Amino acid sequence: MSSLRIIGGKWRRRKISFSDTGEVRPTPDRVRETLFNWLQRDVPEANCLELYAGSGILSLEALSRGASKVTLVETSTPVYQHLRSTFDIIPSEDFELEKGTASDFLGKTDSTYDIVFLDPPFNTNEADTILPLLRRANVLNAQGCVYLETNKPLDPPGGFTIHRNAKAGQVYYYLLVPE
Repeated sequence: MSSLRIIGGKWRRRKISFSDTGEVRPTPDRVRETLFNWLQRDVPEANCLELYAGSGILSLEALSRGASKVTLVETSTPVYQHLRSTFDIIPSEDFELEKGTASDFLGKTDSTYDIVFLDPPFNTNEADTILPLLRRANVLNAQGCVYLETNKPLDPPGGFTIHRNAKAGQVYYYLLVPE
């Protein structure tokens, strides 16, 4: 078991543990700090979706900073179970945990989201599959955005424009907005 800290909002400095398997790669502190600086005006009252939830840290940061609700989707059973135990001790009921794949969730949901956190496993083509699904499923609000974390540079995907981007070590990260 490993731990990390929520870096902002009402739960600032609160430690959370995460499943220390090779499947989970939490977003580094300095990347989260930059991301939430980018999103500071968008997070309060936002409805957020975290696909490939892993540690759940992006959703926890969003809730800590005033998001109205977060939905986390995780396919790995041990990681999902650990997320369940983590959220059991968080003083909030403004979350929903879903067990399954990102594409299956997008195919069945009728909800729309203001912010989608997309941090698929590195060295896969998951982002290439999921980004078009986000557009086709009308899951993203017209004024919404997608945070994407990857290990390689990104060409702007169809239907999206790169609003902001940065790199930290081997991590490329982007804030995408609908065209």
